[in-house]
Amino acid sequence: MKGRTTSAPKKIEKASATKVNGSTELSETASEVASTAAAPPTAAPVLKLAPSREQIALRAYELFLARGSEPGHESEDWLAAEAELSV
Repeated sequence: MKGRTTSAPKKIEKASATKVNGSTELSETASEVASTAAAPPTAAPVLKLAPSREQIALRAYELFLARGSEPGHESEDWLAAEAELSV
């Protein structure tokens, strides 16, 4: 191919291993160190799972007991427990 230039293949540096006190230690290449130092850590998004039925039921029961075990407020207790645990 006339008039077309190609570049030489890039040289790949390898990590070297050295023996220190009977154990093998790897030394990082300069490019590996530079690539890890340049990329700042990013915070992964935290996914909060919905509370399980058991967790809601337990909290609703705690609310029932705190009210003096007065019957007739089961739905209110359930909704309040669900709201508390979903936050």
